[in-house]
Amino acid sequence: MRAPILAFWLSLAAATALAAAPATSANPSMAVPKPAAHKPETVKSAEPKTAKPKAGPFYATDPADIIALFASMGAKASTDHVEDGMVFLNVEVPGQNFNVQMIGCDLKGKACHAMAVYTVFDKSGVTLAQINDFNRSQFACRGLLTPDGHPSV
Repeated sequence: MRAPILAFWLSLAAATALAAAPATSANPSMAVPKPAAHKPETVKSAEPKTAKPKAGPFYATDPADIIALFASMGAKASTDHVEDGMVFLNVEVPGQNFNVQMIGCDLKGKACHAMAVYTVFDKSGVTLAQINDFNRSQFACRGLLTPDGHPSV
């Protein structure tokens, strides 16, 4: 059950980040359209309210915007540490935690070039053959064994 929940959060985060990322194409016909203005709710909902998105543009290259994106979806994200042009985030969602590694960031920890999402499972005994079988069946998700023998996806 944990894998589908994690997959849902990751796909939702990726789709939202890609949809909200500013257009970088010099061709105006390839520009990403601006989302429609948000209309306030008129009907009160019984569901708890999540954090309000920040005003202004969203940059998928900025760890602070990624943290705000997760917060708007009800997740708790925080910076773990920054090291050698990388920013590491911890993300807590109901029933699962995972990590985000922002790669190729500038000296201020912004303008990152890539993002890797991963989690380590507290399960020993997974073999290299099992990891290889998993990798052969996955297109966009890869697994590995950590130095202490735990699977990471």
